[in-house]
Amino acid sequence: MQLARGVRAVLRVVLVLKAGATDLRSAAYEAAAFALEARLDALIDERREFSDPDNARLAARLRFQREHILRFLYWEEVDATNNLAERQLRPNVVTRKTGGCHRTAGGADAHAILGSILATCRRQAVGVLDYLIKL
Repeated sequence: MQLARGVRAVLRVVLVLKAGATDLRSAAYEAAAFALEARLDALIDERREFSDPDNARLAARLRFQREHILRFLYWEEVDATNNLAERQLRPNVVTRKTGGCHRTAGGADAHAILGSILATCRRQAVGVLDYLIKL
């Protein structure tokens, strides 16, 4: 539990740092970001011994994905969460649950693929028909 609480505490501070940032290239911001990265690295250090196997697995997974975890800190256009993507996919979930699209495995696959294409086209302001013709 200590590992999860520690990671959660670091991530909460990271989210506050990014939300309040006006210049991601300022010395103060970079120093704060590097300090938070160091805190995360200390929590998941491979030399650290965990008595709980769940904590050991979590630390191993976080080490494996380490380069991606805090990438959003250094890119203004990268959001810290996937909330926007989740909201954009929500209408497809409602359709899937109410429209009977999953009567077969093929129907489920087709619905997932088409939903992804439609969401991408909407996000990039590309006409769906134009995109499908290019495919």
